[in-house]
Amino acid sequence: MSFEKGQKDRLFKFVQLCAKKNGGVTAGNITNFGITNQEQLFEIAKLCVQQNGYGTVCHIHRFGITNQNHLFEIAKLCAQQDGRRTGFFIPSFGITDQDQLFEIAKLCAQQDGRTGFFITKFGITNQNKLFEIAKLCAQQNGEETGRFITIFGITDQDHLYEIAKLCAQQDGKGTARYIMNFGITNQDRLFEIGLLCIRNCPSENSRFRCFQDLGKVFNVFALQVLAVFINNPNDYNQAEKCLCLYQNQFANRHFEEFFTLIARIEEPHVRYQNYEFLANVMVLCKALLDEDQIQCLRKSKILESIFKFGRPNLKFPLFLAAALLAKSSEGLKKIDALQGELDWQKKLTQLLAARLELEGIDISNFLKMIEKASLFKAKENQQALIEMLLLMAEEKNLPKQLILERICKEIPEKGTKGDREKAYLRNIQSVISILEFKETVQFKDQSRSLSTIAEDILKKKFLCGNIEEFASKYNETFRNCRNPSAIVTYASKIKSDKIGSEYFGAFMASTLNKTFLLDRYKLENNLHLQTLNKYDSKLIEKWKCNQSIELSRLNFDPSKIVQEPLSSKEWLKQKIAENHLKQFQLNDLNAYLKKGEEVTKSLGVMRGKLGKELKISDSSQTDILTKQLDTVSLQLLCIQYIEVSDNTLPSLYKEYAKEMDQQKKGQIDIRIKSAVDQLKQYLDQLQKIVSKNAYAPCEFSNDLDGKIRDIKEINATVALEREIVEETDDPIDILLCGTEVSGSCQRVDGDPNLNKGLLGYLMNGNKLLAVKGSEGTFKAGCLLRLLWDGEKPVLFMERLYPDNIKDRHRQALEYLAKQKAIQLGIPLCCKSETGQEYNKPLYALGGPSPYEYCDAVSSITDGKYTIKNVKLL
Repeated sequence: MSFEKGQKDRLFKFVQLCAKKNGGVTAGNITNFGITNQEQLFEIAKLCVQQNGYGTVCHIHRFGITNQNHLFEIAKLCAQQDGRRTGFFIPSFGITDQDQLFEIAKLCAQQDGRTGFFITKFGITNQNKLFEIAKLCAQQNGEETGRFITIFGITDQDHLYEIAKLCAQQDGKGTARYIMNFGITNQDRLFEIGLLCIRNCPSENSRFRCFQDLGKVFNVFALQVLAVFINNPNDYNQAEKCLCLYQNQFANRHFEEFFTLIARIEEPHVRYQNYEFLANVMVLCKALLDEDQIQCLRKSKILESIFKFGRPNLKFPLFLAAALLAKSSEGLKKIDALQGELDWQKKLTQLLAARLELEGIDISNFLKMIEKASLFKAKENQQALIEMLLLMAEEKNLPKQLILERICKEIPEKGTKGDREKAYLRNIQSVISILEFKETVQFKDQSRSLSTIAEDILKKKFLCGNIEEFASKYNETFRNCRNPSAIVTYASKIKSDKIGSEYFGAFMASTLNKTFLLDRYKLENNLHLQTLNKYDSKLIEKWKCNQSIELSRLNFDPSKIVQEPLSSKEWLKQKIAENHLKQFQLNDLNAYLKKGEEVTKSLGVMRGKLGKELKISDSSQTDILTKQLDTVSLQLLCIQYIEVSDNTLPSLYKEYAKEMDQQKKGQIDIRIKSAVDQLKQYLDQLQKIVSKNAYAPCEFSNDLDGKIRDIKEINATVALEREIVEETDDPIDILLCGTEVSGSCQRVDGDPNLNKGLLGYLMNGNKLLAVKGSEGTFKAGCLLRLLWDGEKPVLFMERLYPDNIKDRHRQALEYLAKQKAIQLGIPLCCKSETGQEYNKPLYALGGPSPYEYCDAVSSITDGKYTIKNVKLL
């Protein structure tokens, strides 16, 4: 018996090791091990979930666990790893306790707001519980909650109103698309939610789309204006003409001076940004205000002050605050009182003070303190003050008087005037952080200072230990960067991965302490860099040196383009290889892609047959037939998209170029536009299938979004601007490298099972090559890796992004990569169909990061991988 027991114990330990290594595979094969002990199965299941919740949850029934409390604990772990998938498979757990199901549903919603799509599978009927779950979903993903809100079955209008507000605050643009789904009948409430949607759009251009979706709510008759800005991005000449015409909608020419101011701006991108803002102002003025109210805003120079404000992301919220103030008679009087000679920053401060005074807040003592503090004469500090007042004005349930008093009181008892002023600023920055993280309840805690509360919140979010003056450093580094929400978004995505979160905390600490560049090139705990340094002790120092050059200084030669942009066929092959479509059975599509087999007719016949069967099927067959129909339709649409994109359109473009007759050119142009419209339809239909499919990986949905954006820019006129190509190891650049270009799974808001690979980009010592426009964001880019061929270092240029990269951007990136290879005195390689074989595999030997994504091997790695079949560039 003891021998048998020893065997069982060894088997149990072996399976535990398997679970720690690959939870999904272990769960799928758990019955093969023959383990029957319920406690052991419980322990193994927990390990499987911790290693791979995504892959384990669908196999939970295989464990044969019957203890309800054990199942509850496992379900909670699954929910924290992958909420949406846990929601889909929750019936497999066999949990019947309503309170337990409620707890699991809440965890699912907190991890993935798309859980709402599967809320009925939990079997929860209590309306208050459904309300709580929906609120959590809304705070995590506003758009998807709005999309599926009807599935919750919530009928209380107050509840629906609260959920809609949370959705709008989380994602204004996305919520606007589904605002009518909430079924809110009170028009004032609907109007308020619409304003929240507009306030919480990520950019001026996205606000145009929001206006389109909210047309019925605001009665906005500006479709021509919206269409120009949506369909012709960056075309400032067209924007100016359109807005000049739209100005005729107003009795007085309120905006004439702004056209003059914008026309003086030399930088095309900045000029276009200001036209975008002006368009939003004009459209909302027409929707909200009468002529007298607009005239009052103009005479008081409030609009002019907002135009001068240096934070683009706050311009529109400031205008919205001014517009709402102007709508009331008392507010109009306060705006009228601002017609004096105050400078523009003080005007905005007084404007927001007026908003607070109308709520009964005494802000006079606070403003006196600010006026005496010389520190607030600096532009950036004045902007922080304005931002805090704006956030306070927008928040309804807030102890505003208490906050203002605490800012003035929580200063050092001893110290210089300068010390006291710094304390005021630190308190203001702390209030901003607390408000932005929606932790308003903590203002009531007077046992801790504002700065301590803010630092505790931030440290808890980012797990980065004790850092002196944390809040100030965070504001300086991340809140003032070009995408302030990116760091929070990424932290929320990887929070369920303990190892990843801890390592991300180390990145945060390194960045805030300004040791990032030193830390990412440390030899300690980095076998890869140690090996390279051993070969040549000067190599790493050379590698650290960054180069850049303006594109205008490069001579572009179309005959020397190394590689044409990917065809749609190759693009789809790539996405399948990268497992972006792994949840679909694509046998017919693969036969078409790999062997060129004719499958269109058979797929069409199959789609028709399944469609007929679905119409007459009973409920037990509906889900199966729908999934089969979606799979067939997806394959057919992909093939149709490829045929038009790779064959029809190129043929039409050639025909157009050769044709000399202008009338015939016009006819061909109509056919081209028709083909482009067809592509849009195919992409939209594909997006609908991918979005509704229970198993659909979000990555292909994001790939489609990138293609849809690309299609919309086919006929757009792009303003010429200053572009540079540069080497960069800036932490913000690396963090955003997959977010600012289309086609990458390393976006901060991407699938956490994939985008955790971004951690390796941040800390393993690789470089980025980037083409940037004048606004500082990526136009194109790639990762540059310093690898090992077994004998010496080799430079490796990863895949270029976006998928539809422009020729000049491709050449610029290749030029800079070659310059880097020359500087280092080593070969430069890439993955390519053409070119001279390098004849050696390239190795990454492992670095400090637990994860790293590598395009060349199409997978997440632990920093150790081999790249084969590379070519010299």
